[in-house]
Amino acid sequence: MQSNVNVKQTELESCSEATHAATSNKQQAQQLNKKHRPTCTAKPKEQGSRQDTVQEFQTNKGAIGAMAGSSSDVPESTRLKVERLLASSDPVLTKVSLLTEALQEAGLSWLQKVSPSEMLVHPANRSGQMVGAMDVWTKGQALYDVGVRRELLSDSMCFELSVNPEERSQQIAKNVALAQSSPNLIAGVNGKERFLSVSCSHRCAWLKALASNLPGPQAEAMQLRRGDAKADAVLDLIEGYEWRVFSHVVEKGFPHLPGFIAMALNASNNLSKQVGEVEAMALIAERLKSGQNLSSAVGDVKRCSPVCKAYVGALAHYVSWFGGGADYIFVHFLLHFSTLAARQVKPLWRFMTTQAQVALPMTSQALMAVT
Repeated sequence: MQSNVNVKQTELESCSEATHAATSNKQQAQQLNKKHRPTCTAKPKEQGSRQDTVQEFQTNKGAIGAMAGSSSDVPESTRLKVERLLASSDPVLTKVSLLTEALQEAGLSWLQKVSPSEMLVHPANRSGQMVGAMDVWTKGQALYDVGVRRELLSDSMCFELSVNPEERSQQIAKNVALAQSSPNLIAGVNGKERFLSVSCSHRCAWLKALASNLPGPQAEAMQLRRGDAKADAVLDLIEGYEWRVFSHVVEKGFPHLPGFIAMALNASNNLSKQVGEVEAMALIAERLKSGQNLSSAVGDVKRCSPVCKAYVGALAHYVSWFGGGADYIFVHFLLHFSTLAARQVKPLWRFMTTQAQVALPMTSQALMAVT
């Protein structure tokens, strides 16, 4: 009993430490923010053309303020079209496709070659979890084993970093905290990043980690040399590949859109790993915070076919009543706690099932049945 109490106390302390670390990273993020020069990307001359030229502004409050107030907002006709699409009952991937077309027509989305070193993870990705450090390497190794192909990254989407100094600092601070919580697994912020990924984030983070010579879970950096077909494919991707980029203006006009796109694309990329109950609750909380009503939020999450689809409405009411106020802090605590619990439980479960397979075959079957 005392052991169980100690484990729970350790997990709660881990949650507290993570919160404290995020707060202490604010100053470091502000320093890194100075290295990230706000950019203004010229609109493509032709619809769908690749954007290769970027005009960089001087890093000072005047330039940042001028950008935040200029190029202004989403055109009214586009805003109405986007709002109509978001309110429709279309499948989520259909919505993403139609939204992309509408924003591209307005010059607010384009295709651009981006290297992993220029990419951070959007704080709204995976309901605020961003990426799982071990998942980064698991998915990356799986990609390497089958042979890296650019087509596997064809749905890579990202947003520009915000030009608002405060928002930009928050976006950077989240990534600083992510890297510090996963040393040798997640590459740190290098000051060159200009974009925030909302899809293919794990694979991009893996490529960035390789480019940073991180050892990963095997505690030994992967040696990539030209001349080997697999290594050549990875090195080519490290140099850059095509991304669908959304202007920072889009997120300014529709703050919940990055989370919605991430939810839709992550659901399609993880059909074998459905959204669970806690993540569904976090998705609902994010939608409510962005101003969606409860019914609309439930509809969006249902369309992603979570494991709790049959009773997601009940979870939504729980979130609205007991989620922890306007910021839904209790829901986010549960999300973080479930991540910590998974790290504790998975190794134990693997050990138990391995031992049971050797000594007690019937017990092994029972364990598999209840997990």
